[in-house]
Parts: sequence; structure tokens; C-alpha cells
Amino acid sequence: MAYRERLTPPVWWWIVGLGVGVPTFFFIGFLAGPWVGIAAGLVAGVGVAFGLGLMGATEIMVDDAGVRVGRSLLTWPYVGEVTVLDAAATREALGTGADARAHVVQRPWLAESVRIAVADPADPHPYWLVSSRSPARAAAALGRTRPVDERG
Repeated sequence: MAYRERLTPPVWWWIVGLGVGVPTFFFIGFLAGPWVGIAAGLVAGVGVAFGLGLMGATEIMVDDAGVRVGRSLLTWPYVGEVTVLDAAATREALGTGADARAHVVQRPWLAESVRIAVADPADPHPYWLVSSRSPARAAAALGRTRPVDERG
């Protein structure tokens, strides 16, 4: 495996997310009683933690098979040009420069990304746009791991 990154949220997202349970406890507890408030606060806190856990479970992996993001795999024959996008370019790629057909794996806590062109005319996705903590390392791993006969 040439590169591996898990898109986990930063600690402060967990603190804020779990902090949703406290106001829920007070608001619901004030209206319906303390036990209902405790239950509602627990449900809200666990729900947010579960959502953050699911979002953070996504992995980027570059290996001999190709590039894998979550459960999606783009094999080497179809990996096109790889571009590192800084925060401004990522905002552009997610906004006015977006293609609705693109395969996007974006995490709001990650400002930078990698754009991987898809070189398969039969694939409905023209490119993958993937958030990353270190897009330059991910792009370098893609270039380094690509089989010799696939390099252009």
C-alpha cells in the first residue's frame, strides 16, 4: 500500500457534536421533564457521534489495484491526470466549477482536495474530487504507484 488516509473529523468536531446533547437536554427537559430531557440529550449526542463516525470511516487508499475511496475503486487503466487543489481551488471545484456528474467525497473539515480524472469513456463520472489532509502526498503516491505500462 503506497498511501492510506482516514478522513476522520478533528477533535473539536467531536466536542461540538457531543455538545448538541446538552442543549437538547435543557430544551426538552424544560418542556417534558428531566427524564425525557436526559433521554433526548443522549439520543441527540449518540446520533451526532454516529454520524461523525460514519463520515470519518471513509479511507483513501492507493495500492496495486488503483485508488480506492471508501468502497469505490478506480483501477489503474482508468486513472487519468491527478491535480492537487488548494482551499480556493477546492471551493471553486465544489461550487461554480463543479460538474454534477463528478464522484465527490468531500468532508467539511478538510479544505484541500485531489482531483483524479477518469479515463474511461464508459464511466459516467468525468473525475473524482476527494478531500484530503495531504493532497500532495496522495497525488505523489498515485504517480509513484501507477504501473509503468499505465504511465503516459
